[in-house]
Amino acid sequence: MSGTEGRVARVEIAGPAGSGKSTLTAALASRYRVRFGVRPCDPACLPLAVSRLHLLPWHRLLADALRGRLTREPLKSVVYLESWLRDVLRERNGPDAIVVYDHGPFYRLATLEALASPFSPRFCRWWDSMRRVWSTTLTTVVWLDAPNAVLLERIRGRRNGHPCEAMSAAEAGVWLDRYRLYFESALAVVRRDRPGSECRFDTSATSPDQMVSVLADRLG
Repeated sequence: MSGTEGRVARVEIAGPAGSGKSTLTAALASRYRVRFGVRPCDPACLPLAVSRLHLLPWHRLLADALRGRLTREPLKSVVYLESWLRDVLRERNGPDAIVVYDHGPFYRLATLEALASPFSPRFCRWWDSMRRVWSTTLTTVVWLDAPNAVLLERIRGRRNGHPCEAMSAAEAGVWLDRYRLYFESALAVVRRDRPGSECRFDTSATSPDQMVSVLADRLG
């Protein structure tokens, strides 16, 4: 690395709704130089989207469309994963910085696993390749969580239309546990190949300042 380039730490902050992702991001930004690695796709990504249509289970998506339930989330997640990676490869490092991904690569991998079944062999190969490359691109993955009762209280207090708002405590627990299951599946390769690069906090028992201090030590 040349003397004019800074060091970049790439951190994905993930966790179920209400776990405190935005709070931790704000705490990091108040103390360190922070850039955001997540950005929406622009029209220039359209060719990429068209070229990746073959990865998705279009028989199921067509059936959903006929029932009026077509979702663009699977294709958006595919395009996000590849376009963000292209941004990384094109990036010139400035001063030292932390690049934060909220709803980032592993969130998108978990979303795809939840929404894109049944999986074709080519989708599985592509998904696993994205999981492996992002596991080495990110410096660390921060997983935030809290007891379900705490998460549900926070979700209902925000009133931003989250699905859990209208659910009973038992239904919300099932929804949250399903999210955790898919995220654990996406993170398995990080845990296997890069032990110590994952950082977990219970935000019902750990303050944002405490989390920032732990991260600062880990990131050097």
